Amino acid sequence: MKHLQYAIMATLWHFSTVDLRSTAFTFNTLTLTNSIRSLIHSHGGSNNNNGCSRYDFPIQAQDRHRNRTSCSTRRHFFRDSSVVSVTLAVRPCYSSDLEDSADVPSRNHADIVPLYNPSTSISIASSITVPLIFTGQELLISYKVDDSRFRAVLDTGSPFLMVPGSCGFNTKQKSGCYRNQGRDTGLETTIEIFDGFEGEVEWRRGAFDFLNVTDDEGRPGTMVTLLKGEDNDVIFGVASEDIMGGPGGVFFGLIKNTDARIRPSFLGQTNVQAFQVDLRSSPFTLTLSTRPMIDASSTAYIPMTNVLRRRYGDPVGHYTARASSIYVNGYPLLESSHSIFVIFDTGVTGMIVSRGLFNEQYANARKRKDKSLFGNVTLTFQTQGGDSTNGTGTASLSAIKPLTTPFDPEEQWKRLPKRTHIIVLGLAFLEQHATTVDIEMERISIS
Repeated sequence: MKHLQYAIMATLWHFSTVDLRSTAFTFNTLTLTNSIRSLIHSHGGSNNNNGCSRYDFPIQAQDRHRNRTSCSTRRHFFRDSSVVSVTLAVRPCYSSDLEDSADVPSRNHADIVPLYNPSTSISIASSITVPLIFTGQELLISYKVDDSRFRAVLDTGSPFLMVPGSCGFNTKQKSGCYRNQGRDTGLETTIEIFDGFEGEVEWRRGAFDFLNVTDDEGRPGTMVTLLKGEDNDVIFGVASEDIMGGPGGVFFGLIKNTDARIRPSFLGQTNVQAFQVDLRSSPFTLTLSTRPMIDASSTAYIPMTNVLRRRYGDPVGHYTARASSIYVNGYPLLESSHSIFVIFDTGVTGMIVSRGLFNEQYANARKRKDKSLFGNVTLTFQTQGGDSTNGTGTASLSAIKPLTTPFDPEEQWKRLPKRTHIIVLGLAFLEQHATTVDIEMERISIS
């Protein structure tokens, strides 16, 4: 199959934390203060009353020694898929050390460019572009923390950034090598749980740079002032070897908006209003912009919805749109009376669907004697804007044999109606497209 479900590593994690001093679970997130110089502004945060972050769902967990409240996250509410994932996930192997210049493919061989460089900045740019590596299983972005290179999964389905906390062979080859980079932040060491893999996370502050950045005029090394702040420090989480020994990896989250009770997301500390993940042709890129990127007068767009957060308690602003239909193997899967909310998530390889959808398709496929359970999948969305005569139209995304995993959103979103379904859409659908998200304008365009 073309895509192995990297969602096992990326999206299907149980991710919660415990404060070592008080046994109350917390989630201390990234606080980026300036690595993009005009992108970052100071931002505080705090935990809610039960110790959970704004990205967590409070649940009860028991151990042999004490009762404790844990915080279930997006990684947790997709955990039911992990049984399927264990046998299907394949971790790619990289032959070079990220600490050396040879670790980055030739098209990414460039000097580290600080996000703000007064000696080379000659104008004010509204966007920056960063190269990506697409392995077919995952989308990787490279960056630097205190003179050490790291590589992470670009994840539009999470808000936070972490680095590996070890220099073991596998971790070193995949994500980079940690050697006590950064400085103390005063934040408490926490315990993170990823699909049963539990370990400490230390929170540190260090200088942050992207690799091989260009500005909106394509000039290399011209990182004009996109950010606010006095330096290019970032607070990052250092994951222990116990955690990195699990099926996951390191993530670069692009969700901006989160509930006020958690510490800021990466983009929440910036002036970024939009981004584009361009997978149409190599070199693949991520563009971050301080201005909207979708011209509604000439470009049809899919309107986003915040109903999952506003009505059903989603603690983060997933990039979500309402699908008008889903066809599987040429047949409609649901009646029009059902609501289908689609989360766009580059941390997933195939797609993750509500268990009700999965079971219904299983029954249909058996009845029709289909050769594949999810052989050909097409989702259609209503669009607005553009040059259509009435200002409305449709847009479709398709994939052939995407690895499909069920999950139970009702366990976390208690008020989710029975006729409401959630689909997490991954790289199998976004490959060969440019996906543009205007965060503040709540628009998505696919080209």
